[in-house]
Amino acid sequence: MDESKKQILSHIFWEMNSISSRSESHSETEITETDDGNGNIVQTGTTVTKTTLYITGSHLTVEEMADLYGFNEEQREYLAELLKDENNSLWAAVLYGIRYSEDQIVTVALSQVGNVGGEPYWSWYGFGSRVEWCACFVSWCADQCGYIDTGVIPKYAGCVNGVQWFKDR
Repeated sequence: MDESKKQILSHIFWEMNSISSRSESHSETEITETDDGNGNIVQTGTTVTKTTLYITGSHLTVEEMADLYGFNEEQREYLAELLKDENNSLWAAVLYGIRYSEDQIVTVALSQVGNVGGEPYWSWYGFGSRVEWCACFVSWCADQCGYIDTGVIPKYAGCVNGVQWFKDR
């Protein structure tokens, strides 16, 4: 792939996807409790301003892109064929450079049946001692399949983040 083809793909990507952001700031009082040295608890209020950055990604649908590029009926049929679930392994190989079977991650997970305590999952993630490791386990399995390095699945340690990522897809 040469630079001109990369530019074409980049242009198509940004026609299909957009990223926007906004920030919100608010002030709140944080209470700190300390001991005054005489056994009394002293509460101190400090006003802090917190800013949250919201980033939103959106994209056109396959149909909207086909309309944008003026696909004819035959091209739309080819597109539908390419997007069938049975072609997922083809796209994984083309886009991510990986070849896998649909049950590869299940095979990795099943190889861990009987493991007690979450080791090596939480330590692989970088925790120094045992933590709730259910999300680390899913990430560890994905890593064993090469899915994290190739960007197929992100590395995460919290169920909320992992569940949201999968729901979004």
